[in-house]
Amino acid sequence: MRASVEKLASEMVRIHCPASGGADLMSAAGKMTTAVISAVAEFERDLLIERTQAGRTSARKGSAEEIGPPSGTQSRVPSGTQSRARR
Repeated sequence: MRASVEKLASEMVRIHCPASGGADLMSAAGKMTTAVISAVAEFERDLLIERTQAGRTSARKGSAEEIGPPSGTQSRVPSGTQSRARR
């Protein structure tokens, strides 16, 4: 993302982000904002990869009881839906 913003800036294009209160992404605050957003996106991507690898490893071992939503989260299936699906 940063490279795209810098390429556009080199062509005299200014980018304003309405979601960040109209911040200019080439200002000091805008650069910090894009750095933080990029870091969070990279963190989320790494978590996704780790969870996918753990799920694949678990599936290969045949331990299906370990597969499910991450600990500390609630199931995305509304209560009662599972029992209806099994009928």
